[in-house]
Amino acid sequence: MSKLYLFVEGHGEVDAAGNLVTRAWHGIGGTLPRCSPMRWKNLHLQTGVAKAAEYARQQADAAGMLILRDEDDACPAQTGPQLAAWLDAARLPFPAAGVLMHREYEVLFLPCLPMMAGQLLGVGAAARPAIRAGTSWPHPTWESKRDIKGWISEQYVRSGYKPTIDH
Repeated sequence: MSKLYLFVEGHGEVDAAGNLVTRAWHGIGGTLPRCSPMRWKNLHLQTGVAKAAEYARQQADAAGMLILRDEDDACPAQTGPQLAAWLDAARLPFPAAGVLMHREYEVLFLPCLPMMAGQLLGVGAAARPAIRAGTSWPHPTWESKRDIKGWISEQYVRSGYKPTIDH
């Protein structure tokens, strides 16, 4: 069976990114190969990307590779072509791409806040309130504020946002 190798930077992103990619893939009607998120060092350097690409290449079940990376204060419009060139230089026998978030992973949730607000997380007895009903992003652009994770946490009804649980 084929597998998408997903490389991320942080501990919280390992579980969260796999869930996010699977949901996005199903949302566009695709059939996603198994997704294998892995925490990987130095994804902001050519050496780190090259090592991740080589690891994926060595896997007999590899059908694709995706790098998911926070850009913090860097501009993805400037760093994206560089990452694309590094992936192209790896000459992988399967599709490979990178997604660069400005500023952090949680920026991906901001356009969906109106759909997520007021919904429960989990099912059955495990269901719990999440983001307060009516919550929307109050800033002019998605990237206009630092610490989106902290802001999202403040919007939760109880206990705040936990990346490894609330993905």
